[in-house]
Amino acid sequence: MSARPLAGLLLLASGCHLFVGHTSSDGALPGPSDRSLDLRPTLEASAPRDGLPSSERRVDGPRPDAPLDLVGMDKGPKPDLGPNPDLGPNPDLTKDAKGKEAGLDLDGLKDGGPGGALQPVCDSLGWCWDHPLPQGNTLHGVWGTAASNLYAVGDGRSILRWNGASWSRMATAKSAQVFYAVHGVGTKVFAGGTNGTLVELGSNAWIDSDPSKLAGSNTIRAIWGSSAANVYAVGGGGTILRYGGSSWIKVPHGLTTQSFLAVWGSSASDVYVGGEGPTLLHWNGSAWESIDIGGLAVPINAIGGTGPTDVYVGTTLGIHKVASKTIGSALQSFSVNAIFPQGSSLVAVGGLGKMSVKSGASWGSVTSIASAQSRDLHAGWASGSDRVMVGYAGAIVRHNGTSYLNVYQARRTEVIRGAWRSSSGELYVVGGQSQGFLLKRDANGVWSEIGGFGGVQPLHGIWGKSSGLYLVGDKGTAIFYNGSSPANLNIQTTVDLRGVWCPDNSAQVYFVGKGGLAKKLDGTIWSTLDLGGITADLHAVWGRDAATIYIAGDSTAAFLYNGSQAQVIPAVGATASLRGVWADSSGNAYFVGSGGTILRWPGSGDAVPVTSGTAQTLNAVTGDPATGTIHAVGNLGAYATGTGGAWSIPTSFGGHLYAVATDGKVTFVLGADGAVLRR
Repeated sequence: MSARPLAGLLLLASGCHLFVGHTSSDGALPGPSDRSLDLRPTLEASAPRDGLPSSERRVDGPRPDAPLDLVGMDKGPKPDLGPNPDLGPNPDLTKDAKGKEAGLDLDGLKDGGPGGALQPVCDSLGWCWDHPLPQGNTLHGVWGTAASNLYAVGDGRSILRWNGASWSRMATAKSAQVFYAVHGVGTKVFAGGTNGTLVELGSNAWIDSDPSKLAGSNTIRAIWGSSAANVYAVGGGGTILRYGGSSWIKVPHGLTTQSFLAVWGSSASDVYVGGEGPTLLHWNGSAWESIDIGGLAVPINAIGGTGPTDVYVGTTLGIHKVASKTIGSALQSFSVNAIFPQGSSLVAVGGLGKMSVKSGASWGSVTSIASAQSRDLHAGWASGSDRVMVGYAGAIVRHNGTSYLNVYQARRTEVIRGAWRSSSGELYVVGGQSQGFLLKRDANGVWSEIGGFGGVQPLHGIWGKSSGLYLVGDKGTAIFYNGSSPANLNIQTTVDLRGVWCPDNSAQVYFVGKGGLAKKLDGTIWSTLDLGGITADLHAVWGRDAATIYIAGDSTAAFLYNGSQAQVIPAVGATASLRGVWADSSGNAYFVGSGGTILRWPGSGDAVPVTSGTAQTLNAVTGDPATGTIHAVGNLGAYATGTGGAWSIPTSFGGHLYAVATDGKVTFVLGADGAVLRR
């Protein structure tokens, strides 16, 4: 069965998102930036072994970007640029929502401490973090024996160790998709996470600490102990487990089935457990009892104190004291995620990088930690004058008693939706949640944010050529960036756009979006592609040349457009939301989508399924024209590569991946929380 003209085609619409990044044959696109972070390795090392970052790779701190160089830019006619009706007349694209030039100012931060050299964290499969640094998985817990020996846990099955010089991933015999807690006491160190996972630090790796899986499928959310023979792990479904020195037992209490989020005690006979409901239980040495929650109506996220008469809980409302078996009103108001000791003081940290410190009898005023860059902090640990806090998108904050140290670098931690790579090695990425952004990674590995996009809708797709970049996003956002400033294309629609592509040697540019939108800009003339009345959301467009253009969308929508007419690519028996498309030089087109779908269409007949090795939605696909090797990425860090066999290879990222770019030697995968990994 060959591809057929569009006749009487009816496809149903469904929900969606995305675009994909590829490598172009165009030259580099220069562009300005306010400040850049030099994230380049000094040496290109081979793939690291055993999940440890290579000692031959390091990252230098911030430095000024090179001046704008427009040499080689196409000086030919530019497209007719009109106002975008959704951004209003002549919007100020040079400012962010607060009137400031977009970008991250890291001036004033000093290098040193955990992450000091900002070496990228790498895994055993050769994936190394490129942005943020040292890594970008959200961290939920941190604990250590000294400032030179720390453990941090989080998304992406992450258990990390700081050895005083760099962070590295640690091997674990039993993995959790997310680790939420890490704590040690005496000679024991434990970590816990999803699916009832409890592991214990062995001589060189983490071993299974609870083979019986007493928590079942309930998530372990917090761990605390008074000694190596008295450790508590708490979590979902009212789970309380206790380690007595050799094994775990399940502790019956019969008081609640609400999920616990925190545990702390001043001694073995004075232990508090709190969580959803809200619920707060107390172990008095002989029995569990319920604590009066007063008027509290939000979960208890954290518990901490200096002794049996000085106990506090943290909630989204603030810090509350527990006295006379009752929770009081908030003493300081901010969203609290963790309370931890520092000497005789207590430190509370939480949302948007906020912090309060209790020294003496009262809590200090709430402050915002500048080096947290307004990212949520989830946990903290302190010893002497050193204080280390971790959180969203891999954020690490360290104060050495005198100043904050530059231990974490990120340009953006919003979602990256699209990427395009020039033949000279520059990588451009777009994304955003409340508004769009454009980042550039130059051929030397230096990341910078290109200004002028304040107030722009979230961006989903990007494609480039020597004359500039085409960007698309929500509410009909279509922008052309010529290397010096962005300008709106008058696409005359308010439909969310999801993909854009243009051939190298033509004035034509193709756009696709929700509701079956497919448009072509030819110089200054807009036209609508005839796709047979399709109303399904379209997510991606990509072509090999001006006469071979592929379009992918919901309801297994797959098309070949020859520059004047579209044909349906049949996929008999397949049902999927197709999110990305790429074709090799032999004419094989690959469509990827929901349920781990990969369809290969050889240019005639039906598109046939290829085993991807994953059930996760695949959001983008690209390939190496020289070898035909395919690279696809998707939800929960899914990555599939190959030439037609079983492809699945996981990444060490716990979030969704939405874009992929390769030059055949180095592959970049990009996605949620500003994540960029390279291999």
